[in-house]
Amino acid sequence: MGILDAHDAATPDSPTLPEGVQFIWLLRYVGTTAPTDWTQFSHLMFSGKFRNISTFLATQAKQDVWYTAAYISTTGVLDENFRN
Repeated sequence: MGILDAHDAATPDSPTLPEGVQFIWLLRYVGTTAPTDWTQFSHLMFSGKFRNISTFLATQAKQDVWYTAAYISTTGVLDENFRN
């Protein structure tokens, strides 16, 4: 199990999402080698909370995990990192 926290850089001690953020799109990649492209990540969840739990299967016990995330704004615009 992993715990993922997302904080507003302007107020890092606050458990609230940044202003204008509707939710966070969390993705993860599980494997023995690092991902080379963001499309290798799998959807983990959409979350409106700052703290989230990621669970794993027994078959994933000896593998590494990489996470990435994008803020989804109240207008529905994706983070610039996730535009094709």
